Amino acid sequence: MLPLAGFLALRFGFRPVIIASTAAFTAASVLCGLAGSLEALVLFRALQGIAGAALVPISQVLLLSAFPIEQAGWAMALWGMGVMGGPVIGPLVGGFLTEALSWRWVFFVNQPVRVLAVSLLMAAVPRTVQSPTRRFDHLGFVLLAAAIGFGQLFLDRGNSLGWFDSPEILAEAFLAAVCLYMFIVHSLTTEHPFLDLHLFRDRNFVVGLLLVPGRHPDLRRGHTDAAVPAARGHTPMQAGLLIAPRGVGTMLRRC
Repeated sequence: MLPLAGFLALRFGFRPVIIASTAAFTAASVLCGLAGSLEALVLFRALQGIAGAALVPISQVLLLSAFPIEQAGWAMALWGMGVMGGPVIGPLVGGFLTEALSWRWVFFVNQPVRVLAVSLLMAAVPRTVQSPTRRFDHLGFVLLAAAIGFGQLFLDRGNSLGWFDSPEILAEAFLAAVCLYMFIVHSLTTEHPFLDLHLFRDRNFVVGLLLVPGRHPDLRRGHTDAAVPAARGHTPMQAGLLIAPRGVGTMLRRC
């Protein structure tokens, strides 16, 4: 859904997309708190991901368009404070709420803020020029989604299944490679590709992408580390205290 955010914003406008995304994320959070089974919780969490995919890229675009170029760095730094503060505050508040009340309050506690956010977006975000005739590359979207999906399964499950000793991992790696190859060929030969691969001619853009795995702690150590304290028998609050320093380290590194 993340690559789809750009198309939706250009097709329908940034204002309706970010408002709808925020509202849908809020609704999905309520459903998570009301979930009656693990299966329902997983489903509603998936809906959260679908709804919230557009929030980060579109909010950055809106910030850069709202401030003059000389203030762009300050605006992005202010935006980044929330990104850095979340990993510190979230585990602590989540652990406290889970112990004191219920895990459901982890999803309920932010609802007033989210409702306020929707109201402020409706009042402050200007309408933008739309491209109603912009075409959607269905095949390119499906191929890219499949390549990312199979690639994610390959990376997530490879370590626990013995990598290429596992038939499942072999199949996921093969399908990811095939879908990626088909996506590249399709994007280079179609008139209106879902993703313009000419972006990769920009050397600064490519270097930035290559540096991401080296600076992101979750990509270096595995994004399941956050679940380890809880899995080892710690209370929710203890797990939060153990996880929060990761956010502090991220904040210091970025500063």
